Parts: sequence; C-alpha cells; structure tokens
Amino acid sequence: MDAYILVLAIILFLGGIILALGGMHRENLDLDRGAKLIEELKEKLAKEEELKKSTSDAQSGLAKELEQARAEIQQLKPQLEEAKSETEKAKSDKVKEAETYEGMKLQYADLERQTDDLAGQLRKAAQKEQELKEEIERLKGAGEVQEDRAPQENQESPTPKIGE
Repeated sequence: MDAYILVLAIILFLGGIILALGGMHRENLDLDRGAKLIEELKEKLAKEEELKKSTSDAQSGLAKELEQARAEIQQLKPQLEEAKSETEKAKSDKVKEAETYEGMKLQYADLERQTDDLAGQLRKAAQKEQELKEEIERLKGAGEVQEDRAPQENQESPTPKIGE
C-alpha cells in the first residue's frame, strides 16, 4: 500500500505540476491577451490622437481660411459700396436723362405745334398777300381805266362851263 500511496502521491504531485503548468499557461494566455488588448488600445489611442490632431489641424486650417475670407470680405466691402453708389448714381442719371428726354419730347411737341401754328399763319399771310396782290392788280387795272377816263374828263372841261 505504501507503493499505492507513493504512486498516488506521485500522480497527485504530477497532476498538481500539470495543473500548475496549465494555470501558468492559462495565465500566459491571459497575459498575452491582455498585452494584445493593451497594444490594440494603444493603437486606438494613437489613431484617436492622430484623428484629434488632424481634426484640430483641419479646424485651425478652416479657421484660418474663414479669417482670410472675412478679411477679403472686409476688403471687398468698400468696392461693393462703391459699386452700389455708382449703380445708384447711374440709375439716378438715367432717371434724370429720362425726365430730360420726356421734357425734350414735350418741348419738341410744343415746338411742332408752334411750327404748325406759324405755318398756318404763314399760309394765311401768303393767301392774304395773294389776295392783296390780286386786289392791287384789279385796282391797277381799274386805276388805268380811271386814269384813261380822268384825263378825258379834264380835257373836256379844262375850264368851267358857264352853266355849271
């Protein structure tokens, strides 16, 4: 029995060693897994830091671009105001021009009316002149007849007659 006990003790001893080695192996596996997890976490942290840095760089780049755009806007504002002013002035000039044009059209229409009135008066005057010329011609013709008669009357009675 001692041999059985000894064999049993040896078996238990070897079993304990095997279990201990298995546990160590298991611990090694756990440690390996832990190490892998730690490495993965470190990589994720590095990627996250890199992402944060690139995001920060992008944000700062965008902020710089935004500032540049604002500066450009500030530089362009006077030009925009000047363009607005010129546009308003041009619009005002066009309105004045249109008003002037309308005034000129009215003046032109008034001048045309006056011209038509004067042309009518000129036609009337020409007609009156023609009538007067005809009257003069008629009177001249009648005057010649009278002139022819007048000397005859004078010749007939240069001296007063006794009975008259």
